Amino acid sequence: PKRYENDLTSGVMEMMEQSFDHLVEFHLHGVHVTEEGEKKDHYPLSFNNGVDYRIVLGAIKSRSLDRPIIIEIGGHPGHPVEEKIRPRPKAFLEHCMEENLKNIVSARNELIEMWNDC
Repeated sequence: PKRYENDLTSGVMEMMEQSFDHLVEFHLHGVHVTEEGEKKDHYPLSFNNGVDYRIVLGAIKSRSLDRPIIIEIGGHPGHPVEEKIRPRPKAFLEHCMEENLKNIVSARNELIEMWNDC
């Protein structure tokens, strides 16, 4: 299991608890908290160190909520390839799309595993 050094899970759970009756969908993505405490959203789950999604998914599952779960992942800065291909817009766009799709598939698989463990 990951170590959540800057755990935002309790805040997410509190917000969900207050909103469960009104939620129509869930947006899940990696939340990366830097050493300086800056929160960055929409990261791949492999960069997530802010939210324990096993707890979040367990709460969704325990309430038998039938709502869509949307995997909302963008890129992440500092990827070594980005600096080399950024000057070539088409290559950069293709690389970003390919990386994003790989991250979404990876997140899907990780979330299914977490869901089954709940």
